[in-house]
Amino acid sequence: MKTIEERKARWLGLYEPGVDSKFVYVIGCSEPEEGIDVPGRPPLWPQFRDERIEWAWKRYEAAVSRAKWLDDDAVPFLSVTSGTEIFAEAFGARVHRPDDNMPFAIPFITSPEQAEKIKVPRLEDTPLTRLLDIADELARRSGGEAPLQLPDMQSPMDVVAQLWDKTDLFPSMIEAPETVKELSEKIRTLQYAFLDEWFSRYGIDYIAHFPEYFMRGGITMSVDEIGSVSPEMYDIFFRDELNDMSRRYGGIGIHSCSDSRHQWGNLIKTEGLKMLNLYRPEPVLNESYRFFKDAAAMWPGNLVNNIGAALTRRPKKSYPKGCRIVLTEHAPTKEWAKRLAADMREEYGG
Repeated sequence: MKTIEERKARWLGLYEPGVDSKFVYVIGCSEPEEGIDVPGRPPLWPQFRDERIEWAWKRYEAAVSRAKWLDDDAVPFLSVTSGTEIFAEAFGARVHRPDDNMPFAIPFITSPEQAEKIKVPRLEDTPLTRLLDIADELARRSGGEAPLQLPDMQSPMDVVAQLWDKTDLFPSMIEAPETVKELSEKIRTLQYAFLDEWFSRYGIDYIAHFPEYFMRGGITMSVDEIGSVSPEMYDIFFRDELNDMSRRYGGIGIHSCSDSRHQWGNLIKTEGLKMLNLYRPEPVLNESYRFFKDAAAMWPGNLVNNIGAALTRRPKKSYPKGCRIVLTEHAPTKEWAKRLAADMREEYGG
């Protein structure tokens, strides 16, 4: 079996371009780990702090146990999971917390004049401290040995779209672009305060919120609103903030589940792009491998298969030479998972 450090090294190697193709693989398994009862994820509500910590700890113990018998590339980690709402809430948005789904922010800005009045809060005065509290306890339990999973980091402009009613936001992007950009910059300021605190407390080894890939340095972001705007609007509102965040932290990984094919020419120019997850149907993903092969590693995901389920497995030779791909499979039993790992090692190497 690979050690945890060997697994980390394979992820870091994936981010380095080369002549030959590179693959890492993550295999899910439905069979539970013996003696480890992982509870269902509790609601992501403030009053469930202790339950969230216990769920994350048990999930980590199960992952450590799995790494002892399953020879894939998954790195066990501690989940500090969240919904998309965390930075919008920090700026004053109300949050709806349904019983059967993820929490989400409710927009309250309806004009540029309202947006101009928004102030950047101090980190210590926001609900973001609840996430640091959970992370502190998980880091304490592990003795600082396990990487933590970043909460859901939405791009600054994606947070703008949570705060600002889109029926007014989209016209304002044309009629009052500087006001929109100023609000995005305020959000980025708070995100920098949070991320600087996070990395100072827990180090620069971490797991992205989605998909769950290992990073050393850099930052990972969900960037979904690019599907709603033109390439020209991307250039005005998204390009500089993503490049600035990448430069500040030493690289960037991007997840996007929007229909963003028209933005590929912009995405490929993102400075320090390390990982790209396009959560799109398989024909689109097949096209993306060749387009991005020299620009970033890719974790393919689409809207039909869950992340733990495999896309149609392709022969290694069918991928463009020089691509860097995360392959996923799922097995109902441990023995099945072991056979999958052996098959994938033989086909793709590693």
